[in-house]
Amino acid sequence: MVLVDGRAVAVVSTYFVSAALRLHSLAELTEFRCPRCDRHQECALLGSAGEELLCPGCFGQCGVDGKALARTEGL
Repeated sequence: MVLVDGRAVAVVSTYFVSAALRLHSLAELTEFRCPRCDRHQECALLGSAGEELLCPGCFGQCGVDGKALARTEGL
């Protein structure tokens, strides 16, 4: 897998969550900036929605189509 900055990272396994969503287990901790939350992350597990690589937190907020779910107040 190649990150936005051009660095290659080794993927141990990929889990197909839906047609648009995947989880990727990486061989080592990898630093990157998540495009959705714009935070610096260090992860060994990345999510992808289409071509976009996401931190686990942003990935968890995705619907099955890869778009962000609406937040419900008070839950």
